[in-house]
Amino acid sequence: MKKTVSFILIFTILLLGLLPQNQSVSASKNLSKEEIDIELQLYLEAEGIDYKHTTGEQIFSKTEDGIKYEVTYYIADGTFESKAYDVTTGKELDIEELERKQTIEGKMFDKNTGSIKAPIGPQAVPIILVPIATWVLEHLIAMAIAATLVSVIMVAKDEVKAELEKRLKKKNPTIIYRGGSSTGTNLTPREKDTGGLSYYRKMPTGKFTATTKEAVDKTKVLKAVIDGTNHVSVKPTNSADMKGWIASRSNANSKPHKFTKILQAISVASKN
Repeated sequence: MKKTVSFILIFTILLLGLLPQNQSVSASKNLSKEEIDIELQLYLEAEGIDYKHTTGEQIFSKTEDGIKYEVTYYIADGTFESKAYDVTTGKELDIEELERKQTIEGKMFDKNTGSIKAPIGPQAVPIILVPIATWVLEHLIAMAIAATLVSVIMVAKDEVKAELEKRLKKKNPTIIYRGGSSTGTNLTPREKDTGGLSYYRKMPTGKFTATTKEAVDKTKVLKAVIDGTNHVSVKPTNSADMKGWIASRSNANSKPHKFTKILQAISVASKN
């Protein structure tokens, strides 16, 4: 029986590197197959991610090393569920056990270089490596989030902290602010922003969009780097993804990049 929790807990689960078997996470509104933007479709195809839209479900799946990983969005109750299957036998696998097995066998994904490593001895596994199951599910969940329709909640400036704490389930987070609106254009880096999208630790006097460093980092596909007394750079975990994100800015409002949509999903905007 699935356990339904708040949508934003998906980021806590991502921090742990795993969406446990039979655990579900609340999502945003359903998005029909026709509404998935072209950029996302191309990305899914390039990454070998299969997408299916059936009555009541949206399914994202990917096969690696003889294992089929699957993230399903249930339209009726707005939850996500992840599973893994042995391609040869069709048997459903326990994801936690699979992760432990892959760690022992050295079947890992190097998040620093973005490549799968050949089996190595468990004594030689550096911290940057994660089990293939962890990497695939993180990827599928990020894509599922990017494929949902999100709207940024608007609140009064004095309610921003409380709203973020409630949505992100964390007390006293490191709040970061980006001046301007919550539109796709404003949450997409410009051509000159090769170092990342600029956020600030001090609340701006004008209109702004706010999230937290913890929420950004927990997405695993984005990271918030404090690189100044009052400055934070939000950038892709894989630096090679920055070029594509920047290139999407001209159509960011009509066809936002997956990173832009993820930022919108974990942000609140000020009313004035």
